[in-house]
Amino acid sequence: AVYDHDRDAEGDYIVMEYVAGGTLRQHLKERGGRLPVPEALALVRGIAQGLVCAHRRNLVHRDIKPGNILLCREGEETVPKIVDFGLARVGSDS
Repeated sequence: AVYDHDRDAEGDYIVMEYVAGGTLRQHLKERGGRLPVPEALALVRGIAQGLVCAHRRNLVHRDIKPGNILLCREGEETVPKIVDFGLARVGSDS
């Protein structure tokens, strides 16, 4: 979740929720670069749903990679959260 946004002397910034889990990159590294098919499918499905949500708001991430996906435990489920919108484009603007 994004809680706030503003601009300071260094530029624009956003204030986001804290996600305790690590990145998908770290998760893959811990598992030798491979995930069981059901886990991989669930993560890809969640990432795709996040991108659909962003695209409906005319926001293009432009830097999707395992290091920009945080993993959050919600009960028994691992939920991917897309982060680092620093290269994102809104509409035709960068």
